[in-house]
This record gives sequence, structure tokens and C-alpha cells, in this order.
Amino acid sequence: MTKIFRKREWEREDSINPSHYKDTDIEFIEYAKATMTREGFEGALEFNVKKYMHRFKEKNLAVDLKKAEWYLQRLIKEIHRRSE
Repeated sequence: MTKIFRKREWEREDSINPSHYKDTDIEFIEYAKATMTREGFEGALEFNVKKYMHRFKEKNLAVDLKKAEWYLQRLIKEIHRRSE
């Protein structure tokens, strides 16, 4: 017998990149990149990786780890673009 579980509200919405970041003409992450120096933007990405890694055990466990992963992947992408 298969059980059907209802997802919690926080799982229904993209907790990594929720709609309030995408409801404008430009996503906030792209706005930040466009208005910051490369060093500043990469520093902001690194800051967020560290922030979510620091707090994940005390707050949102897997959600914060996924957020840290998202920012780390974005930082890797930015550094990779720079080396092309």
C-alpha cells in the first residue's frame, strides 16, 4: 500500500529561490551582480555560503544546506566564467 504524504508549506515553495526574488523584471541575484564589483559579488556569495553553513544545525538543517550549496554553485560558476 502506497502512502501519500502532504508536503509541508516550506517544501511547496522553492525555499532556495522563492517567488519574491523572481517577481520583478530582474532577479535580485542578477541585480546584485550588475551593481557590484566582481570581488564584491563573489564576496557576497562566499558570505552566504558561510552563513548557511554556520547556522544549518541550529535552524533549518537540509534547507540551509541546500541554500549553502546554491550559493557555492553560483560562486563556482562565477569563478569558472572568469577563467574562460
